[in-house]
Amino acid sequence: MNVFKLFDYFVIAIGVIGTLSALGVFAMPEPLVVVLGIASTFFCLFSVILLVLHAYVPRLSITEYRRLVLYTFSNIVPTIYVLRHLKETPWEHFAG
Repeated sequence: MNVFKLFDYFVIAIGVIGTLSALGVFAMPEPLVVVLGIASTFFCLFSVILLVLHAYVPRLSITEYRRLVLYTFSNIVPTIYVLRHLKETPWEHFAG
């Protein structure tokens, strides 16, 4: 039986918390929402890239493949939320 590791629970928890905050279930401070959104986006896009590569060069075991699919689905809503709100960020504050 395959048991999740601590990192797996961490990635899934970030996705679930990010999804709940993106859907407005509970209010969170804006910096925390941004950090969770960036982390969710990183995990989701990294998983999607590995899944696409696996389609062309199958090197993943079925367990690793299922974990990547789980990472992708648990983090897809916060990723969409962050990518849709990118144009609302005042980037001129970061330009220096």
